[in-house]
Amino acid sequence: MKKPRHRYNNFPLQSVVIMTLFTATLILVALWPRVTNVAAKLGIAAAPGHITWHNQLARGQRQSKTTGRLLLVDFQASWCPPCRLMDRTVWTDQNVAQVVNHHFIAVREDIDSPTGKADARKLGVQVLPTVLVLNARGQIVSVAQSMGPGQTRHFLTQAMASAELMHPDKK
Repeated sequence: MKKPRHRYNNFPLQSVVIMTLFTATLILVALWPRVTNVAAKLGIAAAPGHITWHNQLARGQRQSKTTGRLLLVDFQASWCPPCRLMDRTVWTDQNVAQVVNHHFIAVREDIDSPTGKADARKLGVQVLPTVLVLNARGQIVSVAQSMGPGQTRHFLTQAMASAELMHPDKK
């Protein structure tokens, strides 16, 4: 006597494949910041419209001191709607990303983390999102809150000019 064929004979295999793909996606999403930082350290350029972010201000400051580039610090939080809007519209803009990757060391600070909270307090951040530009000495060159792509490009250009005025001997 034959066994009746069921509609879900392949269910275990399908569920294993789906769970494997889901797990791989979660791992990739979780590790993506580290993957891009490794690429930057190896000298691999970031994709157009993608900024290579550091997640620790201290590490960014060390790199700023060794390279002489300005430090761009984005204080944000996952629960902040204007922060999420800047993530989608400003930091993915190809022209903004090109300026940031070429002229700045970019650091993204999560205000909800202990170090992010301490760094925000130390730098006087009271509103989210706040974008700071610091020189290699750690001095604040420029401060801005929520902006669009065009405003951000102007802000970055002005910050570079202000840094040059603060230290005209350094090029």
